[in-house]
Amino acid sequence: MIRLVLAEDQQLFPGALSALLALHADLTVIAEVNSGPAALAAAREFRPDILLADIGIPVLNGLAVAEQLRRENAPTRVVLLTPSFRSDELEAARLAQVSGYLFREISARELAISLRQVQAGLTPMATVTGTELPNPLNVRQQQVLRFAETGATTQAIAQALGMKQGMVYGYLSDILRIMQVRSRAEAARQARARGWI
Repeated sequence: MIRLVLAEDQQLFPGALSALLALHADLTVIAEVNSGPAALAAAREFRPDILLADIGIPVLNGLAVAEQLRRENAPTRVVLLTPSFRSDELEAARLAQVSGYLFREISARELAISLRQVQAGLTPMATVTGTELPNPLNVRQQQVLRFAETGATTQAIAQALGMKQGMVYGYLSDILRIMQVRSRAEAARQARARGWI
């Protein structure tokens, strides 16, 4: 279970975001706040896995909150939400050692994937063209998915990669879980579009 604190001052946004994240069984919002000082207090009190904060929250902005938590060696990872890409902001986020810098308009499914990646130690970052999600698939999973992309059967994949068929099923199951999709075809399509295979 990934425990989250949300810090956002846009009216209605936190509640809506909490509801969307609640659809994912492995994500739970333990507190919602609307300012930088409140975000710091919540991070200190609840010690969440991730503080998901709007970069423009009042009094102390998201960058200042991230920097303060870094100075305190807090265990909480900070993920910042931004309304638009700014290279100076991205550089400041990197200097503050945030664990993620994402567009506020990111879909709930992609946000959930990003939060899981942050929990696993990866750092998804927004770019000029979109949100760059680090490849969550290991080398073996990528190999299996490349074969699956061609329509190969699990038996054919197993033979080609020199593994048992049950292992292929296991890899495919892990891929669908990681990417939050229902079919290997959809997993392959999305992975190809993101440059993961």
